[in-house]
Amino acid sequence: MIAANYVDLQRFHEAEELYRKVYGEASAAGDFRSAGLACMNLGICYERHDQLLEARQCFEKALNIPEHRQSVFSLRSKYMLSRVLYKMGLYAEARHWYQKAASLASKKEQTEFQSKLFIIHSLYEKCDPDGIDQGLKHLERQQHWSDVADLAINCAKYFKQENNYVHSAKYFEKACYAKDQIFKLTEAVS
Repeated sequence: MIAANYVDLQRFHEAEELYRKVYGEASAAGDFRSAGLACMNLGICYERHDQLLEARQCFEKALNIPEHRQSVFSLRSKYMLSRVLYKMGLYAEARHWYQKAASLASKKEQTEFQSKLFIIHSLYEKCDPDGIDQGLKHLERQQHWSDVADLAINCAKYFKQENNYVHSAKYFEKACYAKDQIFKLTEAVS
């Protein structure tokens, strides 16, 4: 929990240290379910600050642990691995993991992950802002504001690299709006 808070605060070094410690201790104790979860979370931490090779290695390592592969968290690892591979420009490998994640999301009726997968597919495979918007709207209706902010930022960065500043600005604005919603929910709880 503390490591996840460090990631949210962009204190990546501290988060990495904690996740590595948990992974090491869980592995040594034979708690491979926890080791897989720590490895997946370390991958998310790396992905958040664009250490894509390290993120990829963590997701692959997590998915090589049978207890993780059979857990509810394997869907997130597959989705994140696909997303990282797309960001790295490794489209064939990304498609492989995208298909695995999409199949599992459909089988488990995980509409949140179906929307996230639809968004990355619309972005990287089709470069389709209408598809991206459709997926983001579904997440907004479900009030998954953290996912909306995260994916909108990813879309904004992608379009910026493509010199498409109109769409880049649009998704940066959407990310700001989502972060405002998170803040409002946090205030309401306080």
